[in-house]
Amino acid sequence: TRCVSVSLRKTRIISIICPSTCPEDLYLENLRKIIPMLESKHGHNYMLINLSQKDDILTKMTHTVFNTGWLDLLAPSLDQIFNVCTTMENWLQGHPKHVLVLHCRGDRGRLGVLVASYIHFSNMSASADLSLDHFAMRKFYNDKLSALMIPSQKRCYFTLIGCCLFLRVYQSSSFSHCKCC
Repeated sequence: TRCVSVSLRKTRIISIICPSTCPEDLYLENLRKIIPMLESKHGHNYMLINLSQKDDILTKMTHTVFNTGWLDLLAPSLDQIFNVCTTMENWLQGHPKHVLVLHCRGDRGRLGVLVASYIHFSNMSASADLSLDHFAMRKFYNDKLSALMIPSQKRCYFTLIGCCLFLRVYQSSSFSHCKCC
């Protein structure tokens, strides 16, 4: 039986989603199949970004894990989002073979928050190489994640994130009085 969903994109971003209802043993069994597949296909060129609480099991199973420590059903701070978006951008720009694996256990809203935030972030700091990733992420968000988010997350939260990420990326003295960031 499979309880972990893996979405392979044509670009360099993969998502692994596991519902909170998945039993621990089945979750671990699925991870034991997914991690070797990632290593055989990408070697040391992938980074797993854990959008759930820190999990030592993930750290032991794979070589490069970025643990966000985000709590289930709680919105991450803007600093946390900005830090993850910067890490994603730096990893993808570091080498053309680098791949990101976004891991989310429990509420998929966290994945939606990150994907929508990264769309804003990468759009503001985009290079020609990241434009395909940007459009693939937007399609993934619209097709798979948008319906899972509550309306307030879509309206207020992403508008605020978009504004503040813009200000963070393009900091200047004229914006230094902004209190939203």
